[in-house]
Amino acid sequence: DKELRAIIEMCYTRAKEILTDNREKVEAIVKVLLERETLERPEFEALMRGETVAPLPEPPSGSPGTPPATTPSKRGPEVVPKLDPQPA
Repeated sequence: DKELRAIIEMCYTRAKEILTDNREKVEAIVKVLLERETLERPEFEALMRGETVAPLPEPPSGSPGTPPATTPSKRGPEVVPKLDPQPA
């Protein structure tokens, strides 16, 4: 129990130290995530290097705050499960 607690406390202290040492980077990431909700790997890596990320383009003038309908999804096609219940 004591050994496990010591390991957990050591890891907690180290994690807190890393976050404290990189507070500016954490705040930059938070700011971008509040604006965009997601980050791609190159954007995250740029922020970790202390660089800035270009802001999102302005939405079309006809629909403030909503993304254009033609925005392609980065996901593949939606998978719809085919359920065929069988008698027990």
